[in-house]
Amino acid sequence: MLVLSAATGKFGTNVHLVAAGPGNPCLIVDPGHDAADAVHEAVRAHRLEPEAILITHGHMDHTWDAVPLARHYGVPAWIHPADRYQFGAPAKGLPDSFPANCWSDTPTRSPTR
Repeated sequence: MLVLSAATGKFGTNVHLVAAGPGNPCLIVDPGHDAADAVHEAVRAHRLEPEAILITHGHMDHTWDAVPLARHYGVPAWIHPADRYQFGAPAKGLPDSFPANCWSDTPTRSPTR
């Protein structure tokens, strides 16, 4: 069994690839923000053949790159029907006042030591 994981994007959410081993079909799980490059690299490095994308829930940190990856590999993406409204529109469902610039690369407080 081969399980590969990478924390990607501003959210640092893990994307996973699950396969029986190198050179086999794989399942891509939760390809969030900026996950595509990590997925492509793992697919090439381990000679994997994506068969489907599984979304565990509809939050954008789990769905962001699902549509581009599904199109690129020509595979289905599976998501629970209750979360489908968010699929392909990562910001859908967020309030208009959502602070899109709330993430930065600097700490929000000084270290205590």
